[in-house]
Amino acid sequence: MANEYLIKKWRMWFKALDRKHAGQLTQADEQRDENAYVKLAHLEGERKTEAIKTFHSFWDKFVFHGKSGPVTEEQFIKLTNDDYKANKKAFIEDIRKACDADIKVIDHDGKGFITEEEFITADKSLGLEDEAWNKMYFNSFNPKDGKVPNAVLCDAWADFLVSEDSSKKDVVLDAFEKFPDL
Repeated sequence: MANEYLIKKWRMWFKALDRKHAGQLTQADEQRDENAYVKLAHLEGERKTEAIKTFHSFWDKFVFHGKSGPVTEEQFIKLTNDDYKANKKAFIEDIRKACDADIKVIDHDGKGFITEEEFITADKSLGLEDEAWNKMYFNSFNPKDGKVPNAVLCDAWADFLVSEDSSKKDVVLDAFEKFPDL
């Protein structure tokens, strides 16, 4: 079973996805986020198809856990915890692979890094539209020349989603705790 610290982070993750504050996530929420990203990132053709497929895969596995939805916050925590308990090592590996795939979609040109513009576009597509917060959040990754390596973002997100060590700095948690309405 996940400890309270990790469950706290999963609750924040749920709230970050539940931008309507409905207390549940639906396939319509997923489609809204996917469509918003495609529009904001100006994706077309194969890039659009690949982005939607990647995001759908993430939502299916880690938000809906193979069910059709909707999923409430408590269901989300229970299903995530069940997956975590069933095979912690596999869960961690799956999260890392999924984070890597999502970040590769955001890295428009396959450069190996994310620019501030790409980062903010991704956040805005999720409804995290506070400009000052987005800039603070991006800068918390210590960008060099306005870029953050994909591996740094992947590691940070994977740690946020799987690390039970509250003594370790968690950049994503720190940022989410500063978001106005999470």
